Amino acid sequence: MRKFVSGGVVFLFPATGEFVGDVRTNDGSKPGYLIREGDGGQWQAQRFENGVWLDIEDKQFETENEAFNIAYDHYLSEQERMRRLFAKE
Repeated sequence: MRKFVSGGVVFLFPATGEFVGDVRTNDGSKPGYLIREGDGGQWQAQRFENGVWLDIEDKQFETENEAFNIAYDHYLSEQERMRRLFAKE
């Protein structure tokens, strides 16, 4: 399984058919996003929330790169939302 870490959040890229299993990490990072091949060669982009993987959008994507871009855009939006939330305090 490949992984990419940005700001302590892990983007996981399992091989086709690879079981994801326990996604907790020992390096201080936290699981955040999963990019995997779904049915028919389409790609899924999911986020890890409250112990389950949830689709970011209600569709699949043509390429792994497209799915990753959707996941990374979601991550950046969440980071900006949190920045604004804490800037008000």
